[in-house]
Amino acid sequence: MVSAFQIALATGAVIGGLLLDTAGISSAFFVASGVCVAGAVVAVVFRARDTFRPSASAAPHQP
Repeated sequence: MVSAFQIALATGAVIGGLLLDTAGISSAFFVASGVCVAGAVVAVVFRARDTFRPSASAAPHQP
């Protein structure tokens, strides 16, 4: 899990650095805001999906 986080962080740094070098700071912030919005949408969708899923404790108990 930690290595996946480190790889994602390094990949984001490389992509952001390349974008900053080629297109400027405003495009880097624009892309970052798009990624943040996409992440928020994914979080809301997965949260809504988990909200409507019955939990194991709500299942009827067998005698």
